Amino acid sequence: MDRNECELLPTTVSSVTMVGERPCPCYITLTFRTPGPLEYIVFQNHYTASISIKQKQNELWRTILHDFKLTQWPHFENDSQNWCIIPSHFFNTNYDPSSLTEFRIYLTQPSPNWKEFSLKNISCYTILQKPKKLSRESRTPFAEFKAKIQEKLDVLNSTSGTEMLTYDETLIGISEVNRLEATQM
Repeated sequence: MDRNECELLPTTVSSVTMVGERPCPCYITLTFRTPGPLEYIVFQNHYTASISIKQKQNELWRTILHDFKLTQWPHFENDSQNWCIIPSHFFNTNYDPSSLTEFRIYLTQPSPNWKEFSLKNISCYTILQKPKKLSRESRTPFAEFKAKIQEKLDVLNSTSGTEMLTYDETLIGISEVNRLEATQM
């Protein structure tokens, strides 16, 4: 996202809606005020273990992301307030970008340790301009190497499941490449 021009999608975010008394399904509704391609949902977790996202399509609610884990261990506080970025390519084939009107984010917390759990500071973004690739002639050999590493990271991060690189691992790899590039100059 660092070289792209991102724009905030105008979105209305509801408070947590509970269907009955706890334990019960609870969700947050996102209503998109203007249509546009959704690229990212960004939020801060607040003790929620996992989420599922449903999209409203022709008065039906279809699951587009199922049981996405936000914490490694729901009974512990370690990663319960992390910031999360969910790119739209994590959504399954039920996702319809042309029907961007309303989402429901269902919250799950199996631990009785937390009386309240939710998501905070929810924002949705679109990308206005994709980064321009440098021509092969203008790249140094080390820049080529760095670009190949970035392609590998993109491929690894686009896979679904639990085998994704963490944010810290990605930063360590990028900072190592930048350090090596600085020593080559």
